[in-house]
Amino acid sequence: MRIGKGRLASLFVFACGTIHAGNAVTEWRTIASTTIVTNGGKSPAPSSLWFAYSNLAAYDAVDAITGQYRPFYYRVAAKANASAGATAPAAAHRVLVNHFPLPTNGAGQPLYSALSRDRRWGDKSTGVAVGEAAAMAIISARMGDGLEANISYTPGSGPGAWIPTPPAYAAPVEPWLGQMRPFPLRTAGDYLPDGPTALNCEDWKRDYNWTRLYGGTDSAIRSTANVPPFVSCFRHN
Repeated sequence: MRIGKGRLASLFVFACGTIHAGNAVTEWRTIASTTIVTNGGKSPAPSSLWFAYSNLAAYDAVDAITGQYRPFYYRVAAKANASAGATAPAAAHRVLVNHFPLPTNGAGQPLYSALSRDRRWGDKSTGVAVGEAAAMAIISARMGDGLEANISYTPGSGPGAWIPTPPAYAAPVEPWLGQMRPFPLRTAGDYLPDGPTALNCEDWKRDYNWTRLYGGTDSAIRSTANVPPFVSCFRHN
């Protein structure tokens, strides 16, 4: 399943159009940040995955009521009287609680606060049920998708291979991310960019030498007048 520009745009339009700016979606984005990063301690690289789970659940929940766009994981039309203002918090809350159990995740009390403040048209209990169902749909669909899998990574060797670097010689960050099942793509390989310039070509040698000679902290030939123009090592032919 590929994602088209229209569908991708709808995911963002939904956040500010369907239930209005400064709404439940943006509010729960902030709550998710507290839950995932502040309380959950997740680092920047993988934290986007938990944001994706909660955002997709909220999107599918609201779309089940409005029917404006194509769903991702939950494809059941909700009753027309369901409250969209209640369904988004319920969906996001259920996903966050699933991955960051109460009482320390920071998502519990805000749900009840959000539901009590909701004054929009629609039935709250039905909206909450839709949100819960949408959340469980993505939780079920993403089971075994590689999230935080125990993946070992052995650094390569030779020119162009990543190796631990001084002074810390730290291990690679979250190597399991490269093995995760994609969200809307069939495989990550569908959209892989072209690789860098070959290490044995003249372009790469020129760029390397310019960087070495002019970019070193102790360069004796660099001045504001003689720095050569930057030539990208990732230039496409």
